[in-house]
Amino acid sequence: MAGPNFFVIGAPKAATTALYHALREHDDVFLPEVKEPHFYAYLADRSAAGHLYPDEASARRRYAELYAGAAAASAIGDSSTTNLVVAGAAEAIAADVPDARIVAILRQPVDRAFAQWSHFRAAGGEPIADFAEAVRQEGPRQAAGFPFTYRYLQWGRYSTRLPAFYECFGRDRVLVHLYDDLCADPDAVVRRTLRFLDLDDTRFVPRLERRNEMRPPRFPAVQRALEGRGRAGGVVRRIAPARARRAASGWTAEHLGRKPTLEPALRAELTAQFTAELDRLESLIGRDLSAWRA
Repeated sequence: MAGPNFFVIGAPKAATTALYHALREHDDVFLPEVKEPHFYAYLADRSAAGHLYPDEASARRRYAELYAGAAAASAIGDSSTTNLVVAGAAEAIAADVPDARIVAILRQPVDRAFAQWSHFRAAGGEPIADFAEAVRQEGPRQAAGFPFTYRYLQWGRYSTRLPAFYECFGRDRVLVHLYDDLCADPDAVVRRTLRFLDLDDTRFVPRLERRNEMRPPRFPAVQRALEGRGRAGGVVRRIAPARARRAASGWTAEHLGRKPTLEPALRAELTAQFTAELDRLESLIGRDLSAWRA
């Protein structure tokens, strides 16, 4: 049975979902319906995706099932962003797919952290309404055993994770985009990715569009009720059909959501903490990151 031969490893909140959907439109690419199986992160660290798989045998069986229809494709992928942030995932991939090709998109680490916090707030998974406080709580939360998904700034320390992929697969099999590249010329990013996967980038180039954007609700109690959560949600479930609830919830999330903004002073303060990290990353990927310091 066919399995993945390329991996979009992250970073989280760096437009990997947009790239996933664009690549899926290409006739020679297979990406499963599940965008992020988190399989190799699970093999590397059971705490990373232990809620998805009861044991390794079940994980391997379910992962193989995702690729049941992949045999006809020449480029078969996995877009789990946990593969970049979970230590040991590169080695786990290499053990199964030593010739894999690796694609990464890296985003300015503070902007990335803020986008992750905003996403979790909108999804209802982050109770802290102040980004600065959420960042301050990273250490205490980690010590208290919180899920690793709350390590907002830590996930932006790319220079601690990328070297394992270079060591396991070689530099010629690791392609690194910057989020800035994608914003400036998304078509070029898609073309470069297709060429890296030995695919034709002249016959058809899929459009790359924004995906997976979530905004914290302006009226959280109303949003929870429309989603059927809480006491009020129970009442709504009894009186409104599921289709009507989904439509109303989607409309309010899109039209009444508040797009949070990152204060420039806080961004500058947190970015200063990444000075050494950005120096290392520049040397590692051979790119000028002065715009990330601004």
